[in-house]
Amino acid sequence: MTRFFLRLMTAAAALITVGFSLSAQDKLVPGKGDVEVFYANGEQFGVWHPDTRVFELTYMRKTGDYAGQHVTFTFKDDGNVYFDIGTVAGTMSASGSMSATSSSALKNIQVSTRYILYKLTEIGQINDRCDVYIYGQKAYYCSAPMDKNALCFAAVCASLSDKDLTNYKNARNKKSQEAAAKAPKPTVGQSAAKIEVSINEVEAYNAAGRKIGSAKKESDGKIYIYTVQNTGSVGCIDDNGYIDFRGFMNYLTYSRNETMDTIQFNDEKRLPVVRVEHNNGSRNYEVKIESNGKLIGTFPDSIDPRFGAVFVYGFFDK
Repeated sequence: MTRFFLRLMTAAAALITVGFSLSAQDKLVPGKGDVEVFYANGEQFGVWHPDTRVFELTYMRKTGDYAGQHVTFTFKDDGNVYFDIGTVAGTMSASGSMSATSSSALKNIQVSTRYILYKLTEIGQINDRCDVYIYGQKAYYCSAPMDKNALCFAAVCASLSDKDLTNYKNARNKKSQEAAAKAPKPTVGQSAAKIEVSINEVEAYNAAGRKIGSAKKESDGKIYIYTVQNTGSVGCIDDNGYIDFRGFMNYLTYSRNETMDTIQFNDEKRLPVVRVEHNNGSRNYEVKIESNGKLIGTFPDSIDPRFGAVFVYGFFDK
């Protein structure tokens, strides 16, 4: 694991494919109004110069005609991104779509609100402070907020590879599995086989047609789960990817893909188990098992797709 994060500290070396190599030098000194960007461990990654829209890497060329020169990305109004030596480093649109030219770098990255998508699948998040998380692990942070798209191009699109993403994902899964193995498990009951819908509430029924519980979206944006006895909430689906089930907060999770309009529900190991997909034609959400695509339920797209959780987890008493 240590070697993995050390390698990520030199991820900018992935740009070697355009004909140069990089090595760590003394850190850059930011000027007035500039923003420093750091790796999660505190090492400087680079400096953003907002006045000129130039992102300057801490790493420098050490061979060739440009030896001793910091590598930079200059962001132009036409959407092209240029290296300091004048060659094209990639493209970036105002909407947040971007691709890097290096063969080992990433293409088809999309920054959407707070989500970072790769080939329309969520790989990370970026908040308003410009902290960047990849598969739940903090990767970069900034001395002040900056252009999110420029940051994601330099730090994610141009500096990470498919192998880096796999390592991040594997590290997350391993950490989650280790934590899940030590954690106590809540009592699991029935999942819904079908539901009846009103505006912000659903009633859940089992396969025999017996009502087993309900779920209601309240004014705080959270969805609360009730058993048929309705003696109090046994679960709460928040708006940040977590589910509190019978007091076991963070035991179950979900993730959104806003571009694809889907919700992915995960098990206690944070591995995907069910996906809720939007069907534009039928105006329904379809609840499908992740492993085989089997349809296990549908409900109208007039309600929050998080209600699909009632088909997934054993929220209701047997």
